[in-house]
Amino acid sequence: MAAHSLSRTFAVATRTSCLFALETECTRSQLLLGARASQLRGFRGVSARGKGESLGKVEFGRGGMLRRRGSGGGDGKRGAAQAESSTLEKEKKKGLPEGYMEEMQQFLWKDLVHLFDEQGIDKSMYDDKVEFRDPITKYDSLNGYLINITVLRTVFRPIFELHSVKQTGPYEITTRWTMTMNFWIVLWQPQLLFTGVSIMRVNPETGKFNAHIDRWDSIENNEYFSFEGAKDVIRQMQYFKQPDLETPEYKVWKRTAVYQVREYEPVVMVETDCDSIAGSNNFNTVAGYIFGKNEKGEKMKMTTPVFTETTGSAPSASGAKLQIVLPSSCKSSE
Repeated sequence: MAAHSLSRTFAVATRTSCLFALETECTRSQLLLGARASQLRGFRGVSARGKGESLGKVEFGRGGMLRRRGSGGGDGKRGAAQAESSTLEKEKKKGLPEGYMEEMQQFLWKDLVHLFDEQGIDKSMYDDKVEFRDPITKYDSLNGYLINITVLRTVFRPIFELHSVKQTGPYEITTRWTMTMNFWIVLWQPQLLFTGVSIMRVNPETGKFNAHIDRWDSIENNEYFSFEGAKDVIRQMQYFKQPDLETPEYKVWKRTAVYQVREYEPVVMVETDCDSIAGSNNFNTVAGYIFGKNEKGEKMKMTTPVFTETTGSAPSASGAKLQIVLPSSCKSSE
C-alpha cells in the first residue's frame, strides 16, 4: 500500500478496493470505491466533499503518488492567507529601519566633499552593481563608477561644491551641486562649469547606493547619449580670452543655457537711475565716475560685471538702474 500526505491523510488500497480516508479537525468522511487493481490505472480523479470543506480534485502522479490539483474552502483560504502573510513579512524585512534615510543624507553631506580629493568616497556604501549615468557617460558597476571619478580628477581637477541634500522618494535622495573643471592639459586651459542635481537611489535590501543619475541645468535632453550635452562640453572647451579685469568673488548656484544664478561677495557699486537700459548714455554716466568724475577726481581701474535692475520688461524698461562694481581697493565710505 502506498500513501502520500497533503495536509490530510489519503490511503490507497491497490488489491481489490480503493479507500480514501479524509480526516479533518471536526469531521471524518470515508469514500469507498470498489474496483480491481487494473481499473485503478484508468482512474484520473474524483471530487469529494467533506462536511463544510471542498477537497477538490486529486489525481495519481508518477509512481502512484497522489497530487492535489486544486482546492477551495477553508484550508485553501488559510493557505492563501498564510502565503500572503509570509510575503508581507518578507517585504517588511526588505525595508530600511526608521530614520535610515536621514542617516544616509548626513552621510552624503560628509562623504561627497571627498568626491575628487585623495581620500575619495566611501565605496563600502555602494553596491557592486551601481548604475551611473550623466548625459555623456554611463557605467553599470562600482569599478566603472570609481574609474570615471579617477579620470575626471586626473584630467580636469574638479572643484565640487555641494549645495543641498534632501530625500525625494522612499529610497531616493537628491543633491544639488556646482562643479568647476579645469582642463589643464591643453595650452589655453579652459574652465568648464556645470550645475545640476544627482539622484541617488538606495537599495532597500542592502541599504547601499545602487544608482547615481546626474542631470545638468544647462541642457534639456539629459538622457544618455545626449548630443546636446556633448555640444555643451565642446563649447566650453573652445578658446576664449577672458578680459583682464577685476571681478568680485562669486558662487554659481545654477547655470542654464541662457543665464546664471550667482551669489556675490559684498561689493561697493556706483549706480545711476535711467528711464531705459538701452543705449550708451547711461553707461557713460557711471563709467565717468570710475574714470575720474568723482569727488576726489581719482581714476580707477575698470571692473566687471555691469549690473542692471529693472521693474519692467527689458530692453526698454522704465525705472531701471545701471550699476558698476568699484575696485576692491575702494571703501564703502566713499
